[in-house]
Amino acid sequence: MEQDSVNKPQHRSHFRRCFVLTSKHSLKIISSCFLPLVLAIFTVVITLVQKKDAGLQRLEDRELAREQRQQDLNISVMTREQDRDIARQQRENDEKKREQDLRIANDKRKADDVNAEKQRIMLHEIEEMRFKQEQHRYFDELLVSYMNDIGILLEKNNGSLTSNPVVAALSRAKTLQIVPIIGHTRTARLVCFLYDAGQLIRYKNPLDLSGADFRNVDFSLWSFPQISLAGTRLHNASFAGKDMSEADFHNANLTGIDFRGTRLIKTDFRSTDLTAANFSRATCVNVTFERAIMNNIVFSYAVLSSINFTHTQLNGANFNRAYCRDLLFENGSMVQSDFSYTNLSSVVLFRHVNLTQATFYAANILYFLSRLSFIKSTMNYADFRETLFSRSQYLDCYIIGADFSRSHLENARFESCDLDTATFVHANLDSAIIAKSSLAFTMIANARLSYIKFPQSDLSYANLSDVCCDPFCKTICGKDCQWPDILSMENMVLCNETTYNRGQSIGKIHVHCNRSLKDYWEKVSYYEPMITPLDTNSCILTPSSKFSDSYVSTSIGVHGFEWFFETHHTIAIRTRMSAGIKISSLLHSYGEYQAADLQFLPTNSGFLRSKLKVTLAEPRTMELTIKFHADSNYLSLWFQYIEIAIAPPLPRF
Repeated sequence: MEQDSVNKPQHRSHFRRCFVLTSKHSLKIISSCFLPLVLAIFTVVITLVQKKDAGLQRLEDRELAREQRQQDLNISVMTREQDRDIARQQRENDEKKREQDLRIANDKRKADDVNAEKQRIMLHEIEEMRFKQEQHRYFDELLVSYMNDIGILLEKNNGSLTSNPVVAALSRAKTLQIVPIIGHTRTARLVCFLYDAGQLIRYKNPLDLSGADFRNVDFSLWSFPQISLAGTRLHNASFAGKDMSEADFHNANLTGIDFRGTRLIKTDFRSTDLTAANFSRATCVNVTFERAIMNNIVFSYAVLSSINFTHTQLNGANFNRAYCRDLLFENGSMVQSDFSYTNLSSVVLFRHVNLTQATFYAANILYFLSRLSFIKSTMNYADFRETLFSRSQYLDCYIIGADFSRSHLENARFESCDLDTATFVHANLDSAIIAKSSLAFTMIANARLSYIKFPQSDLSYANLSDVCCDPFCKTICGKDCQWPDILSMENMVLCNETTYNRGQSIGKIHVHCNRSLKDYWEKVSYYEPMITPLDTNSCILTPSSKFSDSYVSTSIGVHGFEWFFETHHTIAIRTRMSAGIKISSLLHSYGEYQAADLQFLPTNSGFLRSKLKVTLAEPRTMELTIKFHADSNYLSLWFQYIEIAIAPPLPRF
């Protein structure tokens, strides 16, 4: 063990020496090899760097070469594009130049054509002007020659062309020959020449120019009082603003003539055609229009005094805002004529005139003593709204469906008129008398009715709700709203809006489908249709498949109403039924018969109404037949209610 301990230090010392020796030699070896190694490493590094630089240089040279090639290629492409653009531009320029040259050539050709056309037009205008000048010169020569010839005839015949029949015939022939040739202006001068020469004066045996064509001639530069143009054609001629007093136009054709603002005193228009003529703002006094055709004529703002319109046609005539004094309209037709805002004074009478759908809106009767009367005229569906027609008279007129809303009819008198379905809403009827007239289904709501009388008038189904019978209208539906002499108040709506029944009813029939259907009708309902409300259908009717015609008939006794028939009262038939059903009547009287197919008109309450004038002396029974044809286009037909009543006499024409 001690030996081991002695050997260990020795071993360490020997190791230490060996290690020192080895380290020294190693350092020498390393120091001797370091420089060559460093040089070798430097050489290798330099070589590697140079190699890398050479590679980079090659890459750079390659990239430069590629870029050079690309640049050369781009330059080549750009050069080719430029060459193409230059070539295309050159082609476009060449094309534009060709188009420009072509356009210039076309423009030049067009300009040449235009100039040639202008030259041709100018030459044509020159020729036409020369022709017109020659024509005017020729027409002037014709007129001068005509005047010279007429002058010679006047000198030879003591200033008269009509004293000698041969001269009159020659003068007429020359005039009728030259008038259509010389034109409108010279024609006017020709007429003026004859007028100034005293050959067309109405009261001095004037030259006959009937048949002469003066259409479209403007005579408005001259006044022609007492001129005679009877029988001439004056379509669209003009006498506007001049004096044509005492002129004679009878039997002339004056269609579209212009008399605006013209003075017409005692002018004669008998049997003339004045269709669409214009008399607006004209002054017409003592003018005669007897038997004239005056459809669509205009009298707006005109002054009309002492004029006779007997047997005239005035359909569509316009009297808007005209002043009318002492006018007579008799035996004429004035359908859809317009009297809106017209002022009426003195006596204006319409007798036997058809004024269907005429308009009198806001027309006014001037002065207390003026009178407006309608006698035996037809004014169905006319418009009388807001009129001031106090003291006006309506005798034996048909005024069915007319509108008198807000009209002033104080002291007016309606006698023997048919006013069914008319409207008097908010009208003033104070002290009016409506006698022996039919006012069935009229609307008189909110009207003033103080001191009004309805003797023997029929107000069945009329509506008098909220009327005022108090003279001062302090109360609505006062005690004065009682009229004991009314003929019938059947289903009339009173002022308190209750329904009243009191009238001359002959019979009321409700259809009982299980009993009343007979003969060729098939039953389609088995309920008991005792109808109380009048707006409920009783039954649906279908025709029998066995027969082409189907009917239901009933008979009613009328022998208890002889007094009414003796006083020319009529029978009113009112019914509720569908379209497609027809009703005929047959009156019996001791072997005599009166048959009629009833024509029904609608009302404002769903009823259909018809009237039958009784011609038999003593009718006993009335048979009503309700029928329709099986081939009817109406698939569903119904019949509910029919009523037969006494109505006032029809207007007597």
